Amino acid sequence: DVTKWLEYNVLMTEFGESLMLEGERSSTGALLGFIAAVSTQLYADVLYGYFQYGPEWRRQEIAQRTSVDWVAAYIPRALSSAALFGVYEWTQPPVSRYIQGMLAGGVDGCFGSEDFDMCLQTYINTNAPGPTAEAQFRALVTNLLMVAQRIQDVAGDTSSADFEALGRAWTVSFLSYIQNHPVHFL
Repeated sequence: DVTKWLEYNVLMTEFGESLMLEGERSSTGALLGFIAAVSTQLYADVLYGYFQYGPEWRRQEIAQRTSVDWVAAYIPRALSSAALFGVYEWTQPPVSRYIQGMLAGGVDGCFGSEDFDMCLQTYINTNAPGPTAEAQFRALVTNLLMVAQRIQDVAGDTSSADFEALGRAWTVSFLSYIQNHPVHFL
């Protein structure tokens, strides 16, 4: 799976823009996911079958495959990867936008607005944290403090489900920060 994700990332970086039809990322993701899955399966089969690397039962399984077995080994993996990466590319922009809005303070500031999307986009355009790690961390901490204050203000109406949702939102913000700014030790 790691090889498949790495190959998908390389394919998307190298060919994603040239294959994209009118900004439609999900079909490009599906196509490149399909190719990455077939390629990854081929790598594994070459390692096990040709170079005789890996467990004996795996090498035997590859040596004894019929034509139907080869199709059965490749097609389900390729189709499921096409679906996975197609959905991944389809959901990535709105999730990223929501995280940007959260870091800019728009999710909390636009709650209850008549046009939430327009309000959120305004927050993103005018209050988005800068590209530095410090600016994004400062925005994350500010957002967490704003939400904590809001919970204190309405604590009588807050249920455990609200705290769970808040915890998930904070976790997503924190993990997004970590993903965009990995910590390097020595």
